[in-house]
Amino acid sequence: MLQKELVDKLVDEPCGDPVKDGHAGLCEKHYKEYLVDRINKAKLDPLPLYEKDGNIEIILMREEKAVPEKEEDETDDHYKQRLIEHIKREVPLQRGVEAQEPQPAANVQEPAQ
Repeated sequence: MLQKELVDKLVDEPCGDPVKDGHAGLCEKHYKEYLVDRINKAKLDPLPLYEKDGNIEIILMREEKAVPEKEEDETDDHYKQRLIEHIKREVPLQRGVEAQEPQPAANVQEPAQ
């Protein structure tokens, strides 16, 4: 659905892209946007899904971060755990405005405790 602005109101209209079964009546693009919004509102961390899939390097590549090399004698489990810790440091979850610490407005004193 697209939200179109008319002179006196906003109207939701189909975007015109094909709708897939099981996508809540949305095209693929808008369904993905809907899912991301739901994930963010629920403050879910997608990292465990990548861990299960065994493809956690993709997170670093997508964020254009260096992927640490696996050490010669390192086990797969240890390497995976090291990647997870690296991701948590290098690609912290961002939750838009709500992730930022509230900042007092300029020239406004905080209330006394």
